[in-house]
Amino acid sequence: MAVSPSTLAFGSEGDGTTSATQNVTIHNGCTTSATGGSFTLGGGTPQPFARVTTGTFPAGAPNCGATLAANASCTIKVDFAPPSAATYSRTLTVAYGAGITVTGSPVTLTGTGTAAGKLSFTSATNGTLTTLLGLPTLRFTIPTPRAAVTSVLTVTNTGGGPLTITAETLALNIGGLYSITAQTCTTLSPLAANGTCTISVRYATPTTLPFLPDLGLLDVANTGSGTTGGTSDLLLDAQ
Repeated sequence: MAVSPSTLAFGSEGDGTTSATQNVTIHNGCTTSATGGSFTLGGGTPQPFARVTTGTFPAGAPNCGATLAANASCTIKVDFAPPSAATYSRTLTVAYGAGITVTGSPVTLTGTGTAAGKLSFTSATNGTLTTLLGLPTLRFTIPTPRAAVTSVLTVTNTGGGPLTITAETLALNIGGLYSITAQTCTTLSPLAANGTCTISVRYATPTTLPFLPDLGLLDVANTGSGTTGGTSDLLLDAQ
């Protein structure tokens, strides 16, 4: 049994983010099947490396299991998600049943966690920041008499490193009552740690109180940690 490569070097990855996967290949050059396969991540805690068993595997080299047929190969996918800014060195040990020699194991896994930015919605005018349906929410304060209202939303990088904002969009805009009217967040340069910028969101308040709240969703695409699909979402709620 042969394992290659003997080292996976993941380089630098922001803390709280996850790297792309890298592959380890196991080849059974014997004339009989190998059984009793085990694949163990070790070398200390915390363990920032993880085996990934989903996704597409190379043709002819499927996800490794307990058995590997004669003259066949399989793949182990590994990713790196550093929990903090530090350098990590861990191991992946591949073993099969008694009497089977495995060369190239353990595989050395290395990577460095770097301080990453994190986008947070920290304050708003003409509204209150709260949580609704598990999402950060901006609840607009409607004036009396009822009139259109604009909330200036402050975005803060609360992480330890820079992040880049790449877009601000209204992913949900029921009734078309919300609009982004201004912003100071630039896509041209990173937002430094503790840096702030603003996004102005207008609610075209109906003259008659709607029966149900008008909901919207502001998506701020960015390179910070803690995003969902690369965006930080803010639910918009007004009535």
